[in-house]
Amino acid sequence: QFTGRLIMHELIIIVISFVTVLSFSVSGQPRWEHTNISFPTVITDLGVIEKGVYAFCKEGTFFSSDTGATWIYVKDLGGCRSITESDSTVILMNSTGSVFVTNDHLNWPDGYTGFSFKRGSNIIANDGYVLVNDSDGVYRSNTSGRSWTSVSRNGLTDSCVVALALYRDTLIAATKDSGVFILRNSSKPWSSASSGLSLDNTGKVVTVYGLESVCGINVYGISDSGIYKSEIRDSLYSWSKVPG
Repeated sequence: QFTGRLIMHELIIIVISFVTVLSFSVSGQPRWEHTNISFPTVITDLGVIEKGVYAFCKEGTFFSSDTGATWIYVKDLGGCRSITESDSTVILMNSTGSVFVTNDHLNWPDGYTGFSFKRGSNIIANDGYVLVNDSDGVYRSNTSGRSWTSVSRNGLTDSCVVALALYRDTLIAATKDSGVFILRNSSKPWSSASSGLSLDNTGKVVTVYGLESVCGINVYGISDSGIYKSEIRDSLYSWSKVPG
């Protein structure tokens, strides 16, 4: 079965030439603060791990372990689509889908694993294994990203998985043309979970391009027709559109 949890380290926003961090004053009111990082370029991605945060730009990669007060240059890793940790290993999928792993978050001596997921968008670590989506399904690694095997596509009518999320014992996959599917146990088939999603002008279920499991309560899906929410109770079969 699948089990998982979501940990929020910091809430960070990207702007054109600097990074700001959302912190909380003694009174409990949120406030934005400038960090001590400034680049003559656009910061394209941020990646958060247990020990700190990476900032990615065309000049390379920078790392801060003190919420942005100081930054250390790290080798250029090619941006960041998704980043996670498993068994003390940091696993990064860069902007081209190439997978990098390291046990040294500052030096990355292991580097490129030789694996690339061109349509990959989410790397998820959970209980000793790692999952990633791609154009031909979902892959699983029991070696912290150093090798991968395909997850069964039984019941998955569209193998092009554009987004992936994990909620407790349920793996959620959004496909390019056939809606959303769930997998509760790796020994059982995938099940359709698109009820409540809108149809496009051709009568097809809208494509959900992004999935996010938030605080173990809700799963959100992002599509061209808006944002959808699924409150987790006994099933994931019903979505409702978020107003606005």
